[in-house]
Amino acid sequence: MRLRLLLANHAEVPSNNLLYLAGGGWTEIGPDPSPFAIAATIDVPWEETNRASMLEIVFVDADEKPVVVRTQDGSEEPLKIAAKFEVGRPPGGPVGRWFTVALETRAELEG
Repeated sequence: MRLRLLLANHAEVPSNNLLYLAGGGWTEIGPDPSPFAIAATIDVPWEETNRASMLEIVFVDADEKPVVVRTQDGSEEPLKIAAKFEVGRPPGGPVGRWFTVALETRAELEG
């Protein structure tokens, strides 16, 4: 699989599997809390279609230590975003073809 990630002010993937971005392509966040979106496109080869896959993004700081957030119950845990996806082959899809799926998520981090 091939993965492309992009930070944006807003990202959305409606039912047509197209990726809509606003304010995309920046690279830094903070120091104030900032809402943001992570947009992704994943190219899936023919032989990896029709099976469940998982994408997990783990946030780390400049020292490569996990960014920790407080949960609703007051505990702290590393910030992770996970997405399950499955790409099916359309009828007549030729062997060797790659298929693209778009994903998005939104978050707000303290700076």
